[in-house]
Amino acid sequence: METMALGTLTVGILIMSFCFLYYKKPFPGGISGITAMCLSVCTGYQWKQMLAESGKNTALLGFERYPAAPVILGILAFSAAGSIVASVIWIVRERQNKG
Repeated sequence: METMALGTLTVGILIMSFCFLYYKKPFPGGISGITAMCLSVCTGYQWKQMLAESGKNTALLGFERYPAAPVILGILAFSAAGSIVASVIWIVRERQNKG
C-alpha cells in the first residue's frame, strides 16, 4: 500500500515541479524535482520489497510479471531528472544575465 501512496505523491510533486517551471520559478521547481526523484527511488525500493515479501521474482523490478511498473518508475525518474536539469540550466542563465 505504501508503494501506491509514494507513487501518487511522486506524480503530484512532479506535476507541481513542472507548474513551478511553467510559472518561471526555477528554484522551487528544482527543489520539487529533487524531491520527486527521491520519492521515485523510494517507490522503486518499496516495490522491490513488496515483490520480495510476496515471493515473486524481483529481477528487473518484476518486469516479467508486471511490465508496466518498471516502465512507470522509469518515466517518473526521467521526468524528475528533466525537471532538475531544466531548473539548473534556468538558474545558471539567470545568474549569468545578472552578472
